[in-house]
Amino acid sequence: MRVNFLCFVFVHFAHTASRAFLHPAIKPAPPISHSNAVLNRGDNRVPPDEIRPIMNEEITAPQVRCAIANPEGDIQLGIIDTSEALAKAEELGVDLIIIAKDAEPPVCKIIDFGKHKYMAEKKKKDSKKNTKQTEMKEVKMSYKIEEHDYQVRLKNAQKFITQGNRVKVVVQFRGREQQHMDLGHELLAKLVDDCGSTVVSDGRPKREGNKLSLIIAPKGT
Repeated sequence: MRVNFLCFVFVHFAHTASRAFLHPAIKPAPPISHSNAVLNRGDNRVPPDEIRPIMNEEITAPQVRCAIANPEGDIQLGIIDTSEALAKAEELGVDLIIIAKDAEPPVCKIIDFGKHKYMAEKKKKDSKKNTKQTEMKEVKMSYKIEEHDYQVRLKNAQKFITQGNRVKVVVQFRGREQQHMDLGHELLAKLVDDCGSTVVSDGRPKREGNKLSLIIAPKGT
């Protein structure tokens, strides 16, 4: 009897273990985060405020300082109720867009959003185009430089200055030549004079070991 009971227990355990191996428990899928669902929508995402301005029915201020965009000059409507500004925008078939949300009352413009976005991007591109990247260029020469070589260095310095760059002019000395630093000062002064009124010196010449240097920059920078 005892043997039969042990056999029953063994068979039941083996059957239970085989079911667990063949049919493992299915874990419930983790809940989908709402934020992740939004991020996975791709092109359906709503652009952030810094890209798309507050516009139309999103404007909650009771009054706004409003103007109608016009190629010949904006038409100022002054401070009016937001509902009136929205009605005017709807009448013209365009949008009411906040230009300065922190003003009191907020400043708005009645303009087509597509045109407003195009003009903003164009203004940004033009601003980058007109911004010159200033670099530090360098012109090296010996205090015993020949006239032809000097003219080459002078033209290089003038070219860099015309491009809006600053130029570090370096006079190099070797060994005992360092006793002629006064000639280096004279050479730097000559180059500044030869560049004319288009340049200004950034301080006085500085000695750096066996070198004498002076930084010049375009006048007015």
